[in-house]
Amino acid sequence: MSNKRPIGMFRAVAKENDGTQHEQTRTDLTFSISENALIAGGFDFVDHEGQKVYWGVMINIQDTIKPGTFKFTPKGETSGFYNPPRPHSSWVPDGTNPEGEITLTEVDHSKKFAHGTFSFEVFNRHNSNESAKITGAFSLTAGAED
Repeated sequence: MSNKRPIGMFRAVAKENDGTQHEQTRTDLTFSISENALIAGGFDFVDHEGQKVYWGVMINIQDTIKPGTFKFTPKGETSGFYNPPRPHSSWVPDGTNPEGEITLTEVDHSKKFAHGTFSFEVFNRHNSNESAKITGAFSLTAGAED
C-alpha cells in the first residue's frame, strides 16, 4: 500500500440529526491505495469553545480495488467514520446493519489514482441518539513521499 502525500480533492458534508451541518473542503488529506485496499479521508483543525479539535471523515475498502459500488459490511471491510468538530470520539456505522456505500468511478493502479463518491450513516459511540448522514466525493492521487 502506498503511503504518500496525496494530491487532489476530498469533500465531505456531515448532516447531524439535530440539524447541524458541517462541510469540509480544505483538509489534511489521507490516501492509500493498493490492489486490495483503499483508504481516503480529510481532516481539519477547528476551534471549538477555545479548544483545537481535529475533525473529519475517512472511508475504507478492504477488497479488490476496481470501479464499482462497495456496500458497507458489519465486519468493516467497507466502512467509514466521522469525527465531529467537537471534542468527542469517532462516530461509526451501526455494527449490525451498517447503512452506506462507496462507489469508485475510476481507478488507475499504475498512477495510484482513484475517483469516487460515498454516502453513509454513523452514530455517536456514547449516545446512539446522535447520528449523522455523511456524503461526499474524492479524486486523489498518491503524491510525493513524506
